[in-house]
Amino acid sequence: MKGHRRSYIFISNFLFLLLSIATITVSPFFPPAVDSHQDASSSMSPSPAGELEKLKQEEAKLSSLLAQVRQQKLSVLRSRPLTIGIIGFGRFGQFIGKSFAKYGNVIGTSRSDYTEIAREMGVKYMPLSDLEAFVMEDELDVIVIAVSIVSFQDTVQDLVLHLQKRIQEKGSCPLIVDVLSVKEHARNILLELLPEECDILCTHPMFGPDSAKKLIEGASKYLIST
Repeated sequence: MKGHRRSYIFISNFLFLLLSIATITVSPFFPPAVDSHQDASSSMSPSPAGELEKLKQEEAKLSSLLAQVRQQKLSVLRSRPLTIGIIGFGRFGQFIGKSFAKYGNVIGTSRSDYTEIAREMGVKYMPLSDLEAFVMEDELDVIVIAVSIVSFQDTVQDLVLHLQKRIQEKGSCPLIVDVLSVKEHARNILLELLPEECDILCTHPMFGPDSAKKLIEGASKYLIST
């Protein structure tokens, strides 16, 4: 019995040793099992709800940045008032020139000599015969064409060559504004004749030098896209 018992113990130990060797030998060729559910979940893309939330956060950051840029832009604009040129310094040109002079720098030009009137309202005046010097003013931001409908097209045609020169030499074109009482006529002329680098703004004042004395204060202003 003792010999059988020792043989049994010896055989048991030997089998244990074989199993151990087999485990060590085989295991490198068979990697540990992976939970298929865990693997599938880890490879899944983010849920639509999570992606949407991420996009909302990015949008909020961009909106905040845009608001900061706008405030900086306003600060720069306020630190340098606009320079507004007015072609046609008759009654209406003088009327808007006097109003603009409260908020920026104004340069007037016309066929007649309004030097003294312009000086009294704090406006710089240049003769229309020197239209090139008027257009080439360094800080000129806006040109308001305040002439009659009869003179409008000729005035725009006279502007074109000087605007082209300004664009070539300074790389910029002032905003061109009309104040005629009809809009399609002025718009078509501006689009047809002006260099494409020039932006235009067609306005229709609902008042004049006389009516504005009673109507302009507190009146509604409308901007209509055409």
